Amino acid sequence: MWRFVGVALTAAVVGGVPVIDAQPAAESVGLSLAAARRLAVERSSEFVALRHELERDRALARQAGAYRNPVLSARREQTGGGADLFLEVAQPLDVVGFSSKQAAVARSQAAATAARLAAARADLEFEVIRVYLLAVAAERQVSLADRVVGSFDRATAISRKRREEGDISVFADRRLGLEAARVAANRTTLALARRSHHRQLGWLLADSTPFALTDSIALAPLDTPLDELVAFGLATRPEIRRRQHEAEGAIAGIGVANRGRWSLPVLSAGFKSEPAGRHAGLVVGLSVPVPVLDRGGAAVAAASADRDVAGARVDGERRLVVREIRAAWDGYQAVDEQRRLLAPRLGADAEAALRSAEVGFLEGEITLLEWLDTVRAYYEAESTLVDLTAESAIRRAEIERAVGRLGTDQ
Repeated sequence: MWRFVGVALTAAVVGGVPVIDAQPAAESVGLSLAAARRLAVERSSEFVALRHELERDRALARQAGAYRNPVLSARREQTGGGADLFLEVAQPLDVVGFSSKQAAVARSQAAATAARLAAARADLEFEVIRVYLLAVAAERQVSLADRVVGSFDRATAISRKRREEGDISVFADRRLGLEAARVAANRTTLALARRSHHRQLGWLLADSTPFALTDSIALAPLDTPLDELVAFGLATRPEIRRRQHEAEGAIAGIGVANRGRWSLPVLSAGFKSEPAGRHAGLVVGLSVPVPVLDRGGAAVAAASADRDVAGARVDGERRLVVREIRAAWDGYQAVDEQRRLLAPRLGADAEAALRSAEVGFLEGEITLLEWLDTVRAYYEAESTLVDLTAESAIRRAEIERAVGRLGTDQ
């Protein structure tokens, strides 16, 4: 079985795939992805509200199966010959199983709420994973931009010296300055994006404390076939479970409507005392409502319609889940294919080419244009790989959510 994406977010390189390292901020608290997911769930007001809804529905399910309370009645009749005293206890008899069907409906509602809770947790955890990975990628992008800015700073100093010595033209020196300004502006944009991702993550965690991301992105291969993913998702996706529980409740609701056509009979027993105690004895009675004026046919028809609606929603949810899994699979394959094509072209050779260009420009062996082309190529390729790696990990997490693996303690 394939592994959950959280396992793949480690500080190692898996299968030769490059790792994007998060850059910890100074004077901040370390935050792992697992901790971020846990804190987001604990602090989400919506999630807490759903937990209370689940407690309520479970309590209602217990109450729905409770027995009816007996009714104690006492009355005194005053007549010319004295006073009659009546004491009576009446107990409704659930001979048709009305309460059990009501309890079944309530239990189905509680189970549907539990599935809603799992779905909400999955959505929240996916959002945390997405923002966390974007923040890690932003850290790497800023670090990469810092390196390029440093290269331009060194090149600018060399260019200024050569300009003073008359080795390069004023135009070439100014062009290098413009390129350096463009790189610095791009670095500013990336720093603002990093700040935005950190702020979004703070909102999800309901915490404004500065934090440093301690996890990195490493991609493990997805070996599970699509058909197996679809079958797994249809069996475990909480949205499908919710619809199924609603359908079960609707079926039980038909039983409630059917049994409601026959109101509960009432068994009564009591004591009667006539004036002056001349006569006294026990009284036993049985009252049975007769369904003559209201036979409950419309209620049964309405319950049957609810069952059909719930069944249709189960089918619709299953089709939606299949579509989501296939879309997530296709998106992941498309992005990861591009990442796999680009990754082998970078690495040690690209680093060596960049260092050679810097040394060559320093020693005057290559021109400014050749140095600029090398730095641009390196930066654009590395930046694209960072984006593809983060996006691939996000698409992998989307598959995990689509098949129902997020939002559980597995």
